[in-house]
Amino acid sequence: MLSRNIHNQSGNIFPTSWQEEISQLFHSTYKTHCDLEKKEFNVYGVSYPNELLIIASYLNKNHPTLSPTTIFTSMDIQENFNHKKAESTLIDIIGLFFDDYFSTENWDDYLSAWQKFENKNFQIYYKITRENIELTLAANKLLGTY
Repeated sequence: MLSRNIHNQSGNIFPTSWQEEISQLFHSTYKTHCDLEKKEFNVYGVSYPNELLIIASYLNKNHPTLSPTTIFTSMDIQENFNHKKAESTLIDIIGLFFDDYFSTENWDDYLSAWQKFENKNFQIYYKITRENIELTLAANKLLGTY
């Protein structure tokens, strides 16, 4: 399960064009690191009735056995919620994480349990893992779950 909360229905996966646009944004922002390490970003977004989830993985697609660095970000949503502002906030949080990740030699501060903090009046949740989201999504598709 990718989401922080348990849901009775499947989430709405963000369009491929959005995923590619945000992945490219991170790639261009961290191009020096991507080129040097021969890695790239994959970004996924899912909206549930009461949760927004954005996940970014930094991985080597040519060597799928190498574990990626993946950050999950999540926030609760309600009626009359500004989805664009929430989405932008989660993308900013991912960027702040990767700023720290790339500026710290031998970064190794993985957190597999959800952590919580407040930012700009939002309660944001995050976790940082070695999970390969592409493999998780493929497994979920085979199992008929998301």
